Amino acid sequence: MPMVEVDETELKNYQAVFQAVRQGLANPKTRGKLLEVQAELTPEAAVPEVAFGRQLADFRTEIVGELQKFREESAKEKEERESRESRERLEKRWNEGRVAARGQGYTAEGLEQLEKFMEEEGIANHVHAIPAFERVNPPPKPVETGGSRWDFFGAKETQPPDLKALLEGNDEAFLGPAIADTLTQIRSQR
Repeated sequence: MPMVEVDETELKNYQAVFQAVRQGLANPKTRGKLLEVQAELTPEAAVPEVAFGRQLADFRTEIVGELQKFREESAKEKEERESRESRERLEKRWNEGRVAARGQGYTAEGLEQLEKFMEEEGIANHVHAIPAFERVNPPPKPVETGGSRWDFFGAKETQPPDLKALLEGNDEAFLGPAIADTLTQIRSQR
């Protein structure tokens, strides 16, 4: 190698740079940065640490992305499962309430009216809604049977409608009791 003459100031500058690079390479925090600078300035020089660091960073990014995707999918599945289970519990309670209402004598039409009332009032339980519904819509009075000569316990004496009001020309006074009496007789024949 040929000998090169170097000025003392230039030698001190080279020594300072050499010392800074040596200290930088010895420090784990700055080593990677210095090696990246070297790889960028001299691309033909193979720096395995830099290549490995880039591969590791790419792998880390890929793994973090996959983990994030997995977490989102798991959270979505959990939310869907909880929603489905909640809906199934509500449907089960609703069906049990319908069975209870039918057990208390509600027909399909009555059950429809009860459920409409429940929706309007915001009541989710049939058992709790029935007393409120029946206070607002009392059930019809049971039909009284009577007039049969075989009905020993509930027989009532029925009087024919009073014809006096009809003969006097007061149709309204006659029709009111006559209609009620006729309806009672027809209902009792069923």
